[in-house]
Amino acid sequence: DGVVAFDSAHMDDVSSEVVVASEHQSIHRNPRAILEVRRILLEHLEEVRDEYRIAERMAKMEAQNKKIASEAVPAMLTSQSQSRVAQPNVAQPDVAQPN
Repeated sequence: DGVVAFDSAHMDDVSSEVVVASEHQSIHRNPRAILEVRRILLEHLEEVRDEYRIAERMAKMEAQNKKIASEAVPAMLTSQSQSRVAQPNVAQPDVAQPN
């Protein structure tokens, strides 16, 4: 663009690179530059959406597990109290009453 030398603007470890011949003041209006920025933003959006979907699924599973656990404890307590009630009464030994 005449402001920054290519060697200074170039990076070796990038996943993509598009060289657009344009002036510094008008690069933002260049169709090729616009398409490349759009492509990168859409790619990033898909990554973020995937991460969101995973986090959303994990949150739903955690909520279901908490619900199951909260329902299981009262059910266990209820079944324990019912099993106590269902047991036959054991006769207590007669205790002599004082006269």
